Amino acid sequence: VILNRIDSEDFPDTAYDVITQQSQFSVWANGSLMNAYVTDETMRIVKTEVQNRYNSDVLYFNSIGFTKYGEPWKKVGDHYFSTKKGE
Repeated sequence: VILNRIDSEDFPDTAYDVITQQSQFSVWANGSLMNAYVTDETMRIVKTEVQNRYNSDVLYFNSIGFTKYGEPWKKVGDHYFSTKKGE
């Protein structure tokens, strides 16, 4: 989602600006991101996505259901992913 937003004209152009954009990522707003740690699996997944960009249309995710801002795409575990409306 973060990489896709960086590439989208509708969102900021850097990972920092995307993550810290007001009302976008609760882990930034509630401070829990500062207590997170990066696992080897996380690094592998990010590297794979950077190289292959499997889901480039996905711009939104939520843990309580599909967002009203996008078109439902897929539920993975406890996360609901959506694409830009009309995509």
